[in-house]
Amino acid sequence: MAEDKPQKSQTLVRGLDVLEAVARGANSLSDISKDTGMSYSTTHRFAAVLAERGFLRTPRNREYELGPKLIELGFKARGDMDIVRIAHPFLKALATEVGATVHLGIRSGPEVVYLDKIQGNRPVEINSHVGGRRPLTTTGIGMALMLDDDLATLKEVLQQNRASEPRDDDPAVFLTRMEEYCAGGYALDLGDDSPMIRCVAAPVRDHMGRIVAAISASSAVAYLPEARMSELVPHVKSAADHISREIGFCPR
Repeated sequence: MAEDKPQKSQTLVRGLDVLEAVARGANSLSDISKDTGMSYSTTHRFAAVLAERGFLRTPRNREYELGPKLIELGFKARGDMDIVRIAHPFLKALATEVGATVHLGIRSGPEVVYLDKIQGNRPVEINSHVGGRRPLTTTGIGMALMLDDDLATLKEVLQQNRASEPRDDDPAVFLTRMEEYCAGGYALDLGDDSPMIRCVAAPVRDHMGRIVAAISASSAVAYLPEARMSELVPHVKSAADHISREIGFCPR
């Protein structure tokens, strides 16, 4: 039959048909086959691949259920959709509390993408905007997004960032700083992106403990000397922790 050799353009659709059939209660291959209109052999091939990738599971012999991968993706999708709405009141509270401009950002390749920005009460212009992008390795919020990265990944991202925006400083200094930030659970922009701006940042974690976003508090160096930056660290980390708990993170 034609459906035994699905065209590549139909493969995704048929895989989704199998998932939806299981979601409707079709558990056996025979039931899934009847629900989707595919042959038994085609149904078996699609179900086997979906089970191998975690989208389906077979807790009972020859019976299928929705798999853990769907739960993982569902939480991820929920977090992505809700993160700005959930984080916004905490960002506003932090901006009011510390008087700095507060950002929310996510990782996109070797860059941070800003999702929200709350202007502080200081007469300071921060050169950023919602939807804007900056290199991960030259921003506090970007470095906070990298706190779980291994050394090889840090070096790779650093190389990518410096290919697009060359710098003269020693890469070893950056890697040493990242070790310190990883240990402390925060990151600092010490004029890396702009010589007149300083920033304190912390990661936001999802229900699995993964870093999915980060927040930062930024201001001019005149308002954020070293001592003041140290004072801000617990405030920024606390706000990030509150957002993390709101999207499902449960610290152990």
